[in-house]
Amino acid sequence: DYYGHSQGSRIGIALGAYYGDFISHLALGDYGPMPDPSPAGKATANQRMTKGAKEKPRGFFTPEQAFDWHKESEPTLNNDQLWQVVKYTYRTNWDGILIPKTDPEIKWLLGRTALKEGEFLWDCVSRISCNTMIVRGETSTVLDLNQANEMATKIPSNKGIVKEIDGAGHGLHSENREGTVKALREFFSGQNS
Repeated sequence: DYYGHSQGSRIGIALGAYYGDFISHLALGDYGPMPDPSPAGKATANQRMTKGAKEKPRGFFTPEQAFDWHKESEPTLNNDQLWQVVKYTYRTNWDGILIPKTDPEIKWLLGRTALKEGEFLWDCVSRISCNTMIVRGETSTVLDLNQANEMATKIPSNKGIVKEIDGAGHGLHSENREGTVKALREFFSGQNS
């Protein structure tokens, strides 16, 4: 089984196309081959691309410092959600500094670079050979419902389904963790595939 959220979903699309015979269930979390074309989707894409105006520090000396930075940058999250972000976003490096777990090169997959692979990813969608659930936040401005449905339709042998997570946008796990985990468990156990 494979579950990828956001950029991990883009990776999952290619995995399902080229290695689908090795994957029982593929869950793609709120990201498709192309950005949401709606006005709200375009605003989200622009906001993400200009988020660099306030560049994230390369690291933090304490978890509290990371918490404070995220609280200022993401004021809609409550304290529990912010601590979850700190816990799951960072690791301690060799010098005791909290640094992101992600590869710093991932930032290049945002914006125009991501658009270059859209055609390739649509081709991959039509080659996915395993049971696939496209998970979309009900209020997402990253993956629009039309694109999610089109993805499910293009997956051969009726192996694609769409599952919307109530009350969640792109932040499936932080906005409706219970609903997201329930959908994934049901799918991976074969209850809704």
